[in-house]
Parts: sequence; C-alpha cells; structure tokens
Amino acid sequence: MREPPWMVQAKAEIGVREFAGAADNPRVVAYFAACGLKASPFTDDETPWCAAFVGAMLANSGFRGTGNAMARSYTRWPGSIKLGGPVYGAVTVIHRVPEHPTQGHVGFLMGKDLNSLALLGGNQNDAVNVAKFARSRLIGYYWPFGFQIEPEWVGPPMPSNTGSGDKVT
Repeated sequence: MREPPWMVQAKAEIGVREFAGAADNPRVVAYFAACGLKASPFTDDETPWCAAFVGAMLANSGFRGTGNAMARSYTRWPGSIKLGGPVYGAVTVIHRVPEHPTQGHVGFLMGKDLNSLALLGGNQNDAVNVAKFARSRLIGYYWPFGFQIEPEWVGPPMPSNTGSGDKVT
C-alpha cells in the first residue's frame, strides 16, 4: 500500500524516546528545530513535543505544519482541510483528560475501532510509538491541503499492537 510521505517518516522514528535525567535526546530537540521552534524552551526533551513531532514529520515530507508547539494549533492549521471522518495518516487532534480548552494531544491516525483511535505520535509515554486513545476525546482529523487521499486510506482498521495512550506527557 502506498503511504502518505509523513507516515513513512513517522514510522521510521518509532522507538525514539526522551533521555532520563538532565540529558536531552538530540533527536527530540531536532523535532522542534525542524518545524521552526529553535529558542528556549524548545531546546530540551522535557518540553511537551507531540506537536513538534507532527510538524517535523510534515516538514521532512515537504509540507508546512503550524510552526506552533501547541497540539491544538492543528485545529487552526492554515495548510489543511478538516476531514469529516477518519483517514489513515490524518493529523488527529484529541483533548486531554480532564478536558482543557487549550491543551490537547496530536498525532497521526493509524487506525480506529468503535471506541478507540490508534495514533502514531511523539511524546506518548515519553516516546514515539503507536498508542490507543478513547475515540470520545476526538476534536478533529486534518489533512494537508492538495494532497490526494487514496481510497484504501479511508476508515482504517485498528492495528493489532498498540499501547495505551493514557499517559501522554
């Protein structure tokens, strides 16, 4: 199956994780730089980095993200369209638990079932991985404007091995 280019990039990053203690993983710090966030506080792996990961994967694939470190910035992403339903690779924004008006989490949709979404994202338990989140937390699915959606990407099934996304830091 052909894949969106940002998904090829993101899958190659699975396993990247924060360093424990005072040391910072330069790969995580590079996500901030790749999407234009180069000044403090975007110079360590303790700063929330889910939006930086999404932005870096888009940038590395020739697309412009929001250039913002806030996950919910993707609900106002000028280079996108909001989708009416799930599509493999869609930039997916969810709210935190408990719900907060400005905070959230963002990743790429891998699949879904009746109650859950599987997101490939950064800063999911301090790492890049695929994790499950309650579908009730969904804010929206977003897609880079002008990039064609393939029919086989619509309504992707849940992948078989996903972790819990309950602890998104």
